[in-house]
Amino acid sequence: MIAAGTTEKVASSGDRVARRRAENRKNLLRAAYELMSKQGVEGTSVKEVTSLADIGYGSFFNHFKTKEELVLCVLDCLIHNLGQRNDLATAHIKSDHPAEVINTSVRLVINELVSNQIWSWLLLRPDLLVERMRAGFHAFGMRDFNVAIEKERFIFEPDQLEIGWSALVWMLAGCAKDIQDGHIA
Repeated sequence: MIAAGTTEKVASSGDRVARRRAENRKNLLRAAYELMSKQGVEGTSVKEVTSLADIGYGSFFNHFKTKEELVLCVLDCLIHNLGQRNDLATAHIKSDHPAEVINTSVRLVINELVSNQIWSWLLLRPDLLVERMRAGFHAFGMRDFNVAIEKERFIFEPDQLEIGWSALVWMLAGCAKDIQDGHIA
């Protein structure tokens, strides 16, 4: 009887530790996003992130090896969130105007890339940004491309779809970089 109770306490304690760890990680990501959105990536220190998250500086390294790893995790969250916001913004036109869904999504993504300081750091690393966007937006993009193909708004050979997707993501990053650099409005 005591052994069973002890096991339950250990399992419960383990769950509590796991929940606490997940909460700390979420707080670090939230704090990093808040600070990096205002100050940029370079202007934000790990110390500031841990302070805002109310987590000890050393505990940061239980969750992330480096500040860059933190930035990439924030980026992955941003990309997923942006994909969901694009879905909401285009929900009313998805079935009737599938090509316009892609156009609207492109405009929304470019606007996001040039309006939030966290992206400035990433636009200086287009290979990294494109790699993350290609993967993070992939499910959203392929779904929307396939709807546009079914509705005969886009024409792609099956083996060309990934090339089209890759070209679109590179164009998004390139266009945002040109806006950031002042080459286009």
